[in-house]
Amino acid sequence: MAVPGNQPKPKTTAEKLAAKLLGIVTSERPSDLIQATDAFREASKAIGEDRLIVEIACIMYFAVDAVVFSELAGRSEQNLVEKAFLATMETRIGTTFFEMFKVRCVGYRDALNKATKGAPLDNLFVGRKFAELCGLENRDALARLGTVLFKATSEQAQELIAKYSISS
Repeated sequence: MAVPGNQPKPKTTAEKLAAKLLGIVTSERPSDLIQATDAFREASKAIGEDRLIVEIACIMYFAVDAVVFSELAGRSEQNLVEKAFLATMETRIGTTFFEMFKVRCVGYRDALNKATKGAPLDNLFVGRKFAELCGLENRDALARLGTVLFKATSEQAQELIAKYSISS
C-alpha cells in the first residue's frame, strides 16, 4: 500500500507552472485589496487608485519571481520556469508595464538582500520599499501591508511550486 506522502508529484511543464504562478497574482483584484484596509484606502486617496493598483501588482509579481528564484535555485528547472514566467508575464501585462516591473524589481531585490540570511519573510524591508515606491515611505501601516502582501503571495507561490515535478 502506498503511503500518501510518498506518492509522486504530478508533472507539469515550466510554461504551465508559470501560468499557474501568474494566476496567483491575477486571481487577486487589487481594487478589492484597496477597499479591505484603511492603510490601502488612505494610500489610494494620497496617490490615486490606479498607481496603487500598479504598485500592488508589482510587489505581488516580484514575490512570485523571488520565490521561483529561491525555491528552484541550483535546479535545472529554475532557468526554464524563470524564462517562462517572465515571458508569460510580459505577454499578459504588456511591454510598458513589464519594463516598469523590471525597474521595481531592482529596488525590491535590494530590499530583500538587506534582510539577514534566514530572516523571516515578515521583516519589513520589502514592505518599506513598497511604501517608498508608492511615494509614501513614512507610512508604517502601508509598509506592514506591503510586507503581508509579499509574504502571503510568496507562501502561495512556494506551495504551488512544491506541488509539482517540472518536466522538460
